[in-house]
Amino acid sequence: DGKRPRAVAHISFLDMRNAMLSVIKDRGAAHITYLISEAERRLGLRHGSIRSAHRLNRVAQVLIRSGLLLESNDNYRFA
Repeated sequence: DGKRPRAVAHISFLDMRNAMLSVIKDRGAAHITYLISEAERRLGLRHGSIRSAHRLNRVAQVLIRSGLLLESNDNYRFA
């Protein structure tokens, strides 16, 4: 589409959280690799950005600790 990817620093935790939750809502469950890459795509981030993947991974951990997500064998689904 010709747009440059957004910098991960400009994306809020809430936006990352919502992107990840929307992926799981659409799929029912998602492997962490797919979850991160699809969330990056939905957020307009460069695919495979180490920093964005790290931040998205941290978001997933917060969602697990808060009881919203369950993780089993690197697959995430709603609790």
